Amino acid sequence: MILARGMTRDVLEFRKMFEPAYTLQAMHNAKPHDHVLIQQTIDAMASAIINGEQTARHDVAFHRAILQATHNPMTIRVGETLIQLIEAALETSMQTLPEVALKDHQSIYAALRAGDEAALRTAIEISSESWETNLTYID
Repeated sequence: MILARGMTRDVLEFRKMFEPAYTLQAMHNAKPHDHVLIQQTIDAMASAIINGEQTARHDVAFHRAILQATHNPMTIRVGETLIQLIEAALETSMQTLPEVALKDHQSIYAALRAGDEAALRTAIEISSESWETNLTYID
């Protein structure tokens, strides 16, 4: 699957299950420096978009910062594998709808920072609707 680098429905289903779980874990385990790092990834993405230089690495940095904030080696390892599976789709997203990705990241982080589990789940659900409707899948 990693070699194919395609967003299969199986990968999408796994992402929809795993991403809320690790983001909630990060919300509970994040330390002050984690919050700084997450915000820095959002700021870097915003700057890249303004300059027309956005790539998947800007999107991936956000997800990696949240994974690191879990402080759980198993979650981080599984999350890194998921990132490898979806990176090509993230590149497509960053080239076609970067402002949507930025808005989604801002909403997710605002809820995480506030410690609002319901708002966090809602922000991730809204973001996942973008993944489903704007990306192509390999069956």
